[in-house]
Amino acid sequence: DYHRLYTSLKYIGADFVDKLDTNVVRGYDILWINRNCVTSPATLSLWREMFGLKIVFDLDDSLVIPDHYPGSQKMKPLVGKVVDRLIEADWVVVSTKDLVKEVLPYNTNVSVIPNRIDYKYFKCKEETFKEFSQRKIRVGFIGAFTHYYDWKEIKGWMKTLVSNPYFKENCEFVMGGYNDTAKEYWRDFADLGKFIKSLSVNEYLRLFQEFDIILCPLVDNQFNRAKSSLRVLEAGTHNCVCILDSLYKDKSDCPDLGHIYVNKDKDWFDEPLRLVQNRLNLWQLKNWTGIKARQLDFQEIVKMRKEVLTNVKEVKKIETKYDIYSIRYDDKQPYEYKDYLNKVKTVQEKSWRFEYNVMLDVIPKSDTKGWMGLMSWKFPLKTLISKKKLEYILNNNEGYDCIVLCKHLNQPYLRFTEKQHPGFMYLFTQVCK
Repeated sequence: DYHRLYTSLKYIGADFVDKLDTNVVRGYDILWINRNCVTSPATLSLWREMFGLKIVFDLDDSLVIPDHYPGSQKMKPLVGKVVDRLIEADWVVVSTKDLVKEVLPYNTNVSVIPNRIDYKYFKCKEETFKEFSQRKIRVGFIGAFTHYYDWKEIKGWMKTLVSNPYFKENCEFVMGGYNDTAKEYWRDFADLGKFIKSLSVNEYLRLFQEFDIILCPLVDNQFNRAKSSLRVLEAGTHNCVCILDSLYKDKSDCPDLGHIYVNKDKDWFDEPLRLVQNRLNLWQLKNWTGIKARQLDFQEIVKMRKEVLTNVKEVKKIETKYDIYSIRYDDKQPYEYKDYLNKVKTVQEKSWRFEYNVMLDVIPKSDTKGWMGLMSWKFPLKTLISKKKLEYILNNNEGYDCIVLCKHLNQPYLRFTEKQHPGFMYLFTQVCK
């Protein structure tokens, strides 16, 4: 996200913070957030009402996490939180067309902005053919341990490659991105060559200067199909030639930087060996890769982000005639809806994307213990009698004990975890006045 967001948004004059709070967002017109934003959807919506904000959510990874994926137990619980933010956003930006399909069920305001690197900040060390001929050619893979199964899929071919007599004499196998916290994954590749430790996000691209040829396998699944071609762009910063899995052929964001596609499994052995056996051709291909990378127009991406800012400012609230809903509490089905006033049927027609709806909870007795409710923002009915939009309740005494504000979402996504918020009454006043 450093190269996806920071390097492009800074051209627009954006300010960057690691943590959001009310004092930070006050005075801004647009919040551009990504999956690392921990601010709850409830708070984001509150800020929208308080300050008239528009919210842009930037997504660069699939919501479909494979069961066997390293770290999936930690990542899967986060998917729901990402979905909540997709729903809450006024506009969503994704990196690939495949991600659009995943976003559309939750938000129809979507733009595709591919990843791009501002190459003017990365000067590759110039190397003559004579200098290149006097050192070993560096072949390997690079990335986080989450690529474990991608690398594991071609482990046999990599083992065969490093055992080849010509390769052993003229090349070395390197693996970049090693981290001690994931050594249980990395140790499976220790017999191939040497590890290079990972660097911080803003220094990460320096690792690519340790490579001449990068192997980029991908297991065929939805997560990888939706993944962008960022690795190819990163390789271009230091003139690295990529050998790509055939899955990259269908990626519309994959630029032509001299990479080579694998057509059959044995190519993971044949193609790198073919390249290293012709040093002059490899040296020329490396230089050509660097030239092609620097011909990519980074300002095109900046322009696309400016267009999103223009579009999101034009997003209008979806006005619904009424916004009072009833939820009857039941132990067996706590989220059973009974719409008294608002008769809209589709998710897109509801006002959940732009403001809170007034929700009512039936509680058997006011002193019932242990009931958590949808949210803990509960107030006695007597404190709300004067609100005009509660006239229906007062005229049709249904015996409601409390009222909460909550997005009207389809059942799987009706979840908020905030227990309190000092701005609640402000928001309530804005919705009910």
